[in-house]
Amino acid sequence: MADAGEPAVLTLRQLIRPPEVSAATVRICENSAVLAAAPDAHGRHSAPLMCLQGQPSAAALALLRRLHEGGATLLYHGDFDWGGPRIASALLRRVPWRPWRYTAADYRAAALTGPDGPPARRTADRGSLGP
Repeated sequence: MADAGEPAVLTLRQLIRPPEVSAATVRICENSAVLAAAPDAHGRHSAPLMCLQGQPSAAALALLRRLHEGGATLLYHGDFDWGGPRIASALLRRVPWRPWRYTAADYRAAALTGPDGPPARRTADRGSLGP
């Protein structure tokens, strides 16, 4: 599938005998829309990209640990919604990663250019949601 530039789904069973890993850098995304766009944009020349589809599964964590132990640098990009930072924090407790388009500057840029305006935030005085 990688040679054709197409995504593949791996199960925990398939990772019982982990594949040989030779990628120096692996990008990780939370949202499947990023994974779906990669083949159209890059085809078989795409850099290695792994999609968690939300919370990382046991199979995803097993593969990420294997990649890390094999020397790969893990770069993570998550959503900027309420759940995104929570998922990023949970993943960071399990495997080390560096941000990939997931810094405070990226968040501010996304908040300013998002189609629905900036994301909701808590207001300091009332504890309620505000613009």
